[in-house]
Amino acid sequence: AIPTQSLLQKWLREKHKIELSVYRSMEMPSGKKYGCEVERWIDGNTEDLGNLYTFTYEEALEQGLIEALKMIP
Repeated sequence: AIPTQSLLQKWLREKHKIELSVYRSMEMPSGKKYGCEVERWIDGNTEDLGNLYTFTYEEALEQGLIEALKMIP
């Protein structure tokens, strides 16, 4: 079975302490631009794993999930 994006995001947060935050970064002439911040919690501190920028919310979330999965040892 393939999990939904929501279940994958929850699993990353609960099992691997990796948080994804999608946010609106700026208005562009061709549409809204969104970013996705990927962070990992280690001993109460966060490790920034990167920011990704795309043109839709869905693309930002998808790219964030892909990058987060790459960070799992």
